[in-house]
Amino acid sequence: PAQGFELRARQTVVLELEGRRIPARRLVTRLGARVEPVTYWLTLGETVAATRTDRKLQQMRYGLRGIVPDGMLVRVSSIDRNADHAFAVQEQFLEDMVRAVPERYRSRVVGLNAA
Repeated sequence: PAQGFELRARQTVVLELEGRRIPARRLVTRLGARVEPVTYWLTLGETVAATRTDRKLQQMRYGLRGIVPDGMLVRVSSIDRNADHAFAVQEQFLEDMVRAVPERYRSRVVGLNAA
């Protein structure tokens, strides 16, 4: 909304990427005639947080152990009026991207935790 986009739909999903279950959010946004489906998740340390509540709980868990974790937003989007098609293309892209990340770094992108 801050960039002028209208939020048309949102849902939490679990993506299967390289044998890992990743909790993620999917949005369908619109700005004028431009429809832009978005898939994203956040990592905190080696955990994935799909929702704001998950992120806050993870921050507290790390904080109670005296750890200040790095975080990363993993986000893909495409301009496509057909959201189902866009999400399928995005999921294939994410699968390819995760496969391309060396195994020793993968937990930074997709976490260690299972959904």
